[in-house]
Amino acid sequence: MSGAFLAFFSYGHIYGLVKNAAIGDLLVVGRHRYLLPAFGLLLAAWVVWVWRGSGERRGMHAFFLIAGLASLLMPVVSLSAYALGSPSGERAIPTAVPGDASPARPGSAAGPDIYYIVLDGYGRQDVLRDLYEYDNSAFLDYLRETGFYVADESLSNYMTTVFSLASSLNLDYLDGVAEAMGPDSTDVRPLIEMVKHSRLRQMLAERGYQMVAFDSGWGQTRVDDAEQYLTPGGTVQAPPYLSWSLNEFEILLLRSTMIRPWLDRSQAQSQTVDDPFEAPFNRQRDRILYAVDTMAEIPAWEGSYFVFAHLVIPHPPFLFGPNGEVVLHAEEYTFQDGSAFPGTQEEYLQRYRDQVIYVDRLVRLLIEQILARSDQSPIIILQGDHGPRAFSVWGDTVRTNMREAFGILNAYLFPGAAADSLYPSVSPVNSFRILIDEFFGGELGVLPDRSYFATHEEPYRFVDMPQRAGTD
Repeated sequence: MSGAFLAFFSYGHIYGLVKNAAIGDLLVVGRHRYLLPAFGLLLAAWVVWVWRGSGERRGMHAFFLIAGLASLLMPVVSLSAYALGSPSGERAIPTAVPGDASPARPGSAAGPDIYYIVLDGYGRQDVLRDLYEYDNSAFLDYLRETGFYVADESLSNYMTTVFSLASSLNLDYLDGVAEAMGPDSTDVRPLIEMVKHSRLRQMLAERGYQMVAFDSGWGQTRVDDAEQYLTPGGTVQAPPYLSWSLNEFEILLLRSTMIRPWLDRSQAQSQTVDDPFEAPFNRQRDRILYAVDTMAEIPAWEGSYFVFAHLVIPHPPFLFGPNGEVVLHAEEYTFQDGSAFPGTQEEYLQRYRDQVIYVDRLVRLLIEQILARSDQSPIIILQGDHGPRAFSVWGDTVRTNMREAFGILNAYLFPGAAADSLYPSVSPVNSFRILIDEFFGGELGVLPDRSYFATHEEPYRFVDMPQRAGTD
């Protein structure tokens, strides 16, 4: 029984490890038609072995039972780590990056609304042109004609979202956090806390701003204690042949079992928006469209608002076609990209390009609505947190295209003469330093613009990439 338990709940994990394994150029061994019979044979051998065995093998039963339980717990742990964001109390960790003192608080705040719109993985113009064969000059020309300053040499400071946003929202680099955590730590909870309770949020709150945040679908950027935390209501309806709509946990759990071959086949064959395996994609699509629609209404609200909208687009999962049409999926719901992307590089290039085309239209319409409805000229920062990653190999600085990974869209709508303080290579770490200085009388100054590579295995071991990120 314990062996069957282990086999049933470990199948999906093993398949995930070997699905791209091949013998030469001819035989891809990581296929259900090979792996499932192999599991069946191993299970049959186990049954025979146990049947012929004696009580002395009880220890082995216990081992396999524990291993099976561990396989069952793996998706639970994965989703718990994704959902939980409170930092550990076991060590003293800074919750905001230390820096210059905040300027004195004025008596009242009647400042313009501030929109920080993060387009996850939106690449720089030359990256899109050279690697993705897409010319977004029409979108950038629109931004310039509208009054935006487009920093066409900008690089992200870090290669992953939570590092990038922890830095930009706290107006500083993360060296102090890396020193406190140590180079071997993989715990990013302090960074999640820094995104949630950032130095910028505190500074703007002192000036009378209320924070508006949206459910991004990515737990590491969930600011659910903002004055206005907004998420789309309603549920995704299940198809008639099921009485429930699968959530992310249920799908992840089912995919870890020997049911996975049926799930993969069912998903590939159905390819309808009402399929239960499309439910997570539908929810994410709803989050993005809801955030865009709601942002367009904020100019009519009373008060001054700091709007933080992390839109996981054009980053995977790919949800939209070039005209906003629904994209259906034969693969599992995941945010993975780079060398961990579940499809081919060609699929990434095509789907990313299609999604950028739609993003340009969507964001242009949003900006038009914000500007048309605002009594006072707003401040808008439109920024990629990192670049796209079709040519990124996680953990390999040699095979990763650094220009692609770090080159970002970075555009600023600063009313009046404030745009004179911007420059072509300005990076996210300096975005709000400049804003505070120009609009709130600060004296923070700018920091050197630098880019740091790190791996998932050693996220705090920063590798300075100042030249390769700009020239690869």
